[in-house]
Amino acid sequence: MYDMIKIWKTGNLEVIFFKEQKTDIVSMAVLPAGASEKIVPHREGIRDTVAAKSICTTLDFAFPANNLESLFQIKFAGDFSFPQHGPGMDMRNSTSINRFKLISQEENGNSFCSVFESDDNMRIIHSMTRPEGCNFLECKTEFFNGSETSRRVEMFTSFSMGMISLLHPDDASKSLKLHRYASFWSSEAKHLEQTFEELNMEISWQSAGVRSQRFGQRSSMVNKEYQPFAAVEDTKHGIVWAAALEAVSPWEMVVSRYCDFVNISGGLPDREFAGWFKDIAPGETLTSPVALVTARYGSCSDAARDFLPWQKTEDPQQVMHPTFSDWCTTWGRPDEKRLLKIAPVAAELGVKYFQIDAGWFRIEEPGDWTIKKEYYPNGYKAFSEALEKYGMKSGLWFEFENLYPDKTLEDTGKADWVHTLDGFPLRAGRAYFLDFRKPEVIAHLTEKVATFLRENKVGYIKIDYNSAIPFGVDGDSASPAENLQQHAACVRKFHEDLHRLVPGLRIEECSSGGHRLTPGWAKTGEYISCTDAHEGVEIPLLAAEALNFCYYDKALVWSTLRPTDDDNRLSYSMCAGMMGQMTLSGDLEQLSAEQLATVKKYVSFYEKISPDLRLNSKLRIDQNSPSRIYPTGRAVYDS
Repeated sequence: MYDMIKIWKTGNLEVIFFKEQKTDIVSMAVLPAGASEKIVPHREGIRDTVAAKSICTTLDFAFPANNLESLFQIKFAGDFSFPQHGPGMDMRNSTSINRFKLISQEENGNSFCSVFESDDNMRIIHSMTRPEGCNFLECKTEFFNGSETSRRVEMFTSFSMGMISLLHPDDASKSLKLHRYASFWSSEAKHLEQTFEELNMEISWQSAGVRSQRFGQRSSMVNKEYQPFAAVEDTKHGIVWAAALEAVSPWEMVVSRYCDFVNISGGLPDREFAGWFKDIAPGETLTSPVALVTARYGSCSDAARDFLPWQKTEDPQQVMHPTFSDWCTTWGRPDEKRLLKIAPVAAELGVKYFQIDAGWFRIEEPGDWTIKKEYYPNGYKAFSEALEKYGMKSGLWFEFENLYPDKTLEDTGKADWVHTLDGFPLRAGRAYFLDFRKPEVIAHLTEKVATFLRENKVGYIKIDYNSAIPFGVDGDSASPAENLQQHAACVRKFHEDLHRLVPGLRIEECSSGGHRLTPGWAKTGEYISCTDAHEGVEIPLLAAEALNFCYYDKALVWSTLRPTDDDNRLSYSMCAGMMGQMTLSGDLEQLSAEQLATVKKYVSFYEKISPDLRLNSKLRIDQNSPSRIYPTGRAVYDS
């Protein structure tokens, strides 16, 4: 049995807290405003079904129909795991939860804080804030070890949203769907929509046995496999519960059920999933990553876009102009002579940032970012100044987190700067990984990157990341996965510091296209790459779904133009680019006068509609083709 102990109403959301009578566990439900009035009495047990009737009648009992799950989830090494077949796929609901009792709940305007304490002075602080005017809650959890004993934390969540769905008296059969977005290289953010029946997550005949979908990312390429997002939809009542993690480092989400109710939780990757754990000494605090949660009437896409205001963006009234990238023009051979032929054409098309991709530096000097003088005989500053005459800022590509020596690592002079695992240098293909926890690495990159950008009048940087650290690295923590978390935090800080070191700099976050398409990285940079799909027919399909996870003005979308393009192909490429921040590439200087006139027509229309689309985009995708590469049928967008 459980009791409702508190309702916090904030904006268009209601947060309802329930306490289990026997265990004092406190669970949290989130509902759209007014939906609490639709809550129905829930069955207490299961005994009259065909499967359960005989045993329940004979033994005169009922199987439990509900099991409250704590609004925070933590597990200490040595504590018992939850039974019911959970171990190995779900570390939640361990006996660590039972150590803590609720001592206070306080509402302060748009914020709400719950504090739990143990008998030996350990403390959990669970806080939620609804940013003004927004339809989501920013959540985080803190664990303070006030005891006299070090605690090894094996799993720790940012949020745990349960009691889905209170609007049903039972297990909501044939009413629940799970929404996720799968991501692979050049096929990012593909919507997966599955019923709980399709997922084999119906409750069992006696309600026992944990059902769990645990997913996330163990490596430093943080949304390879899945976006850090999950949503459960109640199709009968039209409500969607959604959650997202900032995810600048490896992460985990779990959608599970034990008995009738469904729970969504997420935060740091746990020990079973990624080998993560962390020792918290007496007096130390562990703080979770930021999570965003919401509940609303509408679609999964509506719920995902509720989170977008957490990302910073430009003034919505500002006109958007195309950017230019030379990647599909020179394919890594960006010589000044050809680019200066393209510059006046790009300027005529409204380009403000003219970005040079890979290939401009000397590869025989890895990590030193020395310009190829044969490509830029007058130096890069002179090239930037030539672009300024056309009203454009120069942009440059860097991949400074990885090191690609064409000789032995020892010969680079940077052998002590790279990550190791078990004492061996970590390597994926040709790539080694610089350790951003080391002051000498930060000092080197500050000089070679930030100083170079300032001295050469570069106003835009594309930060790429093409090879991932697998699951962990050596360091002060006994857990390689925790050491990787610490490294990732230092990487993000360096990205943020570039804004301070190079005033006015605009940053594009990229990782083999869209493998940093997460709330945390979208908030860090002015732009974020959607995909490495440069010329395929799938580009607008990818871009449309990427807009669930970043603002229209941040989402870089390729429009690669060739002199061989007919009117249909040219129009298709330009329309694809309008699905976000248009990025022109290809052979601009070779286009005919007729082709350029067509491109100008589309650019003019794009600039006209962009102020409204920046923050008021209502783009929707209705795609009935399972294939993106070979699409059939239709893909409808409306606004």
